[in-house]
Amino acid sequence: MKYSLPVPKKMVDIRPAPFHKTHRSMKHCIDFALPIGTPVRAVANGVVISKESIFYKTYTDKRFANRTNYVEIRHSDGRISLYVHLKCCSIRVRLGQKVRRGQIIALSGNTGYATYPHLHFGLYEKNWENIPVKFTG
Repeated sequence: MKYSLPVPKKMVDIRPAPFHKTHRSMKHCIDFALPIGTPVRAVANGVVISKESIFYKTYTDKRFANRTNYVEIRHSDGRISLYVHLKCCSIRVRLGQKVRRGQIIALSGNTGYATYPHLHFGLYEKNWENIPVKFTG
């Protein structure tokens, strides 16, 4: 399956994330540094399977990592894309909604355990094994 960038190409600023290396479930995740409010797009066609949009704070303590806004989309190949640290109340999709590749799903933010505004992106197999992603374009 082909996956598009979740953010505009001109805004791609990938930052290293030491936290990812210590967690197997995030080994291949990518952090895109972005201004708050940047549109985040679905990387491929799929269905929204989970989301959260109530958190508005940033924490520097990893104990609060679960207090973040996110969207999960299941794609036709069974893989799941995960978009994290979204702006509070910015999610534009609903549970069960079909989305198209390139469709705006939310706005980037700085919620949960984060040290700067960014989009944390991950791609997972059906068994939630984190896998590398190659973007087209």
